[in-house]
Amino acid sequence: MTREQEKDQGIASPADTGGLEWGRKVQGERVILQAKWGGARPGAGRKSKGNLRMQVLVSKSAKDKIRRLAKKRGVSMSAVVSEEFEKYKV
Repeated sequence: MTREQEKDQGIASPADTGGLEWGRKVQGERVILQAKWGGARPGAGRKSKGNLRMQVLVSKSAKDKIRRLAKKRGVSMSAVVSEEFEKYKV
């Protein structure tokens, strides 16, 4: 469908819709406008990894030990703390 045909049918042009870029989906006689970016879309946003951010104060020596273990195992410091804590099943 051309812009002229849309105008004849009373469909707003991108210039009239706040300058946003719109995707046009044609279903039979209807034209549905969908924003190409911005807004809440299905699946939008950061994906949850199941972990939570937590700030913990530890001594310098504990930090150094955690860092050494992480480097030795080839994982992050968070992974080391999580694995060690999971061993105790408090």
